[in-house]
Amino acid sequence: MTNETNHASRCSPRSNNAAASIRIAMTIGCLKLRQTMAKKSFISIYSTLDSMEFRHTPQSNVAPFLARQIADQLQKGRVVLWLLSGGSGVQVCNETAKLLADSNLSGLYVTISDERYGTVGHTDENMQQLLDAGLSLPGATVYRPLTGSSTTKTTRDFDAWLTLAAKKADYCIALLGIGEDGHTSGIKPHSIAVNSQAAACYYTGEDYQRITTTVSFLSRFDEAVVQAYGKTKRTVVAKLLQDAESSINDFPAGLIRNIPQVTIFSDSNKEEVT
Repeated sequence: MTNETNHASRCSPRSNNAAASIRIAMTIGCLKLRQTMAKKSFISIYSTLDSMEFRHTPQSNVAPFLARQIADQLQKGRVVLWLLSGGSGVQVCNETAKLLADSNLSGLYVTISDERYGTVGHTDENMQQLLDAGLSLPGATVYRPLTGSSTTKTTRDFDAWLTLAAKKADYCIALLGIGEDGHTSGIKPHSIAVNSQAAACYYTGEDYQRITTTVSFLSRFDEAVVQAYGKTKRTVVAKLLQDAESSINDFPAGLIRNIPQVTIFSDSNKEEVT
């Protein structure tokens, strides 16, 4: 795992010539990944609503899907930026990383979509929780936002790394959750992260001091894999799927509608959210 201290755009296609030499080696890893994922099957109940696909399926199926999406892009010789998710996303991220173990990850850039400011390794740090759970991505470039610096410098460095990584990337994909209040990433309703034009911004919320990606940055992503499990998430999932007129300021998760390819995983069935 490489830790880089350098900082977010919708990724433009790049020439595949430079990456052609690694494809053969990566094919073996991807074939193993597909064999692993073939053992898991999605529940057949799913529907496509507008540009978003909704899947009623166990949470255990999220990681195999996400790993396949990332591995397919890497196999094509593309540089990929993957945003991790904290909280309920920790397990999914670690399972995804394990499924990518046989892939060549030299073209993969990874960081967290939202971090809680504090000392490096503090109890609520999302990246620390991922590392404690065993996150390992050998060969990938992994960025840890917290460095022990001030909020201003930490935010500036994170913004710069995201911007650079997105420029390098041919494909940007994020694992996102949705909060009961309609937030996604660390973008709380009516926060500065809604209207900021930077890749990352800092603000003090009711719960944490947050350094988070913004609506502007995430809206330029190519793909989002969204997980929303539990009865308490039904209302916000229904709002995302049905209420296209809702204000992003009131309902930040609405930014997900701006992303071209979205797959929503949930334990709610179609009738409960449409």
